[in-house]
Amino acid sequence: MNLAVISHCFPTQENLTAGNFLVPFLDEIQKQGHHVWVITPRMGAVIPCPYPAQTFPWRGGDRLLGQLRLWKPRDVYFLLKFLSEEKNTLLTMHETFHFDHALAVWLLPNALAARALKHKFGVPYSTWSLGSDINRFIHNPLSRMLLKNLLIDADFLFANSRHLCTQVNALSRRNPVFLPTYRPLEKPARAMIPRLRRGRIHFLCVARLEKVKGVDILIDAFGDLVKTAGTGISLHILGDGSQRRVLEKTVREHNLGDTITFYGAVQPITVAAFLSAVDCLVLPSRSEGMPIAFWEAQGAGIPVIGTDVGDLGWAINTFGQGIVVPPENRHALQAAMQELLRRGKQVLRKTHHARPPHPRQIAQTFIQTVT
Repeated sequence: MNLAVISHCFPTQENLTAGNFLVPFLDEIQKQGHHVWVITPRMGAVIPCPYPAQTFPWRGGDRLLGQLRLWKPRDVYFLLKFLSEEKNTLLTMHETFHFDHALAVWLLPNALAARALKHKFGVPYSTWSLGSDINRFIHNPLSRMLLKNLLIDADFLFANSRHLCTQVNALSRRNPVFLPTYRPLEKPARAMIPRLRRGRIHFLCVARLEKVKGVDILIDAFGDLVKTAGTGISLHILGDGSQRRVLEKTVREHNLGDTITFYGAVQPITVAAFLSAVDCLVLPSRSEGMPIAFWEAQGAGIPVIGTDVGDLGWAINTFGQGIVVPPENRHALQAAMQELLRRGKQVLRKTHHARPPHPRQIAQTFIQTVT
């Protein structure tokens, strides 16, 4: 099978978190004898992957596609250029490589190019809904209709959480295949594990620093916790994004610099190293499908405090991995962290252990469905 993978987010040397599950997934597809081509915008960084990656110009500067403000004419222009160039790049590549199938990673905007390929050349396409594509556009009547049409026209539907499967079914009246997202982390060498301050409880947040991830709520809740718990706690934030400067300013204004540290975008091995050193992972998202970081914490054996969005609350309750709190509720988030301070890792009730999905199994599910 010659597979075209269309994604506006793909990991690069400068942005390691964008679509970080795609590389191990596509590696496994190649290992099973199939050929992969990636179509993604060129955002001024090298794409380190072992298969052809065809890039096209990105006009939006340092901003990602999801950061465009569509009430501004200039940003609308950037979006329209993106859609046109993504489609034209895909159609041109097909004339050379003769694709058998197209996978649109994130329903919007990438299924638009996949549908154009189907209409012109008859190439079947799949959509892989991941949360932000559905959650962002489902409430607007026009974009909801577009979502529905793209799903109905697709040959196969995939979604990475139970909650999203329900949403996709409600839109299309079709049952999508559950296709989780996951990246395996290497076990860090002892020398790589950070030496965190002794005598403190260490919380970790791994997230894109965008509003949807709720890191601003976490910082507010952590500031409240410092007032009651003192300086015996620390928060480590791994990730980058458009909200970073605002979040760092909030930390400075509240004199939390001694307890909250930003590390920016880091390599996967660094994530694994921190998971080996901290006491708890906190996922304060306003909206989610199913965050990869939950499975990474599961593998490290540490509790998770997470919001009841997407599949996250269900996963925490099902597998006994920590505490679930309502989204956008700083007081509930503070109380959950306070509970961990009181009870320690006893909040990690090892009733039964869920194995994270392996990329090999994910790739096999995809291949068996579309071939």
